[in-house]
Amino acid sequence: NTPAKKAEPVLDIRKVEISGGIPLIVREDHRLPFVYVCAALRGGLLSETEKNNGITQLMSDLLTRGTRKRSSQDIAKKVENLGGYLSAFCGRNSFGLQARCLSSDVDTFMELFSDCLMNPTFPAGEVEKQREVQLASIRQQREQPTFVAEEALRQILFPGHPYRWTPLGSRGTVERIARQDLADYHARALGAGNLVLSIFGDITAADATRLADRYFKKFPDKAVDFPSHPLPVPALPARTKSREPRQQTILMVGYPGVDLKDPRMDALAVLGNALNGLSSDLLIEVRDKRGLVYFIGAFNRPGLEPGAFALYAGTREEAAGEVERLIGKELARLSTEGLREEEWLRAREQLITDFEMSLQNNADLAQTCALNELYR
Repeated sequence: NTPAKKAEPVLDIRKVEISGGIPLIVREDHRLPFVYVCAALRGGLLSETEKNNGITQLMSDLLTRGTRKRSSQDIAKKVENLGGYLSAFCGRNSFGLQARCLSSDVDTFMELFSDCLMNPTFPAGEVEKQREVQLASIRQQREQPTFVAEEALRQILFPGHPYRWTPLGSRGTVERIARQDLADYHARALGAGNLVLSIFGDITAADATRLADRYFKKFPDKAVDFPSHPLPVPALPARTKSREPRQQTILMVGYPGVDLKDPRMDALAVLGNALNGLSSDLLIEVRDKRGLVYFIGAFNRPGLEPGAFALYAGTREEAAGEVERLIGKELARLSTEGLREEEWLRAREQLITDFEMSLQNNADLAQTCALNELYR
């Protein structure tokens, strides 16, 4: 007898609209008794200024620290008693909330979820506690050699543009943010035209739609406008090198990248994957054969506006020049000859495998689908 194949989860993802025209993405998946909820809103660096950089991160982290009818302790106790989780996220282009609960508790959890998103009060004591957490994260970030090198690269690639900052902000900007600034920013960002909801898991599409409509029918029915920014004009080539106390030099070579809607996104994803990993020509040549680096690779940072593509290496000061020469040689090969078939196939298969694995995780998939809809 031929062994039966394990049933694959059905990727039945639907989009509907609820009150105010808010998009709702739904996936029924009854394999486990959990429901995953995500609310995604545009924000992040593109909505910030040089004076308030870091405000999206601070505001989003405070969404679960007190509402008009619940204290921070009340929220934490409720989530713990229900055996779920509720947390904020924030990035360069967006922010939001994510949650997981048992399907039997979804009504109760949706009420809590919507309350935190719509009615935070930013209590003064909680603001100061979270400010200290964010300042500690900024200090910790600056202790990482790769961060310091990347920060210098961003200053070159994004002159005068918000992408030169980080979501955490700087010590100076975060220290200046007042409670009223947080409340004003939250009120500005909340609008039906700036929200996407997703509900995945052990729930029917009809029940998901009913709950979302019930708890978000009072969401502010307005459009949200963010300032536009002129495209940066970097002085190329963009190259940074920083010497760290631990006898390590970080080298970065960067290029203007693309936005999330650019048709070249897939090609850059394949290229970035081919330049990473233990089988990449670059790593084999520079580390395995010559022993010149501790690590080497590439990253692609697209955004709602064009981002960056960069290569990086951790090496010794005396080897930095040779490493840069070998990186340039590899880039010259790729720009003139392209990837060899086996490189292309390996990178493509890895991306496909990673994508198929991501379909098994409803929490990540719910966020990905919400962000895709938000950015389209």
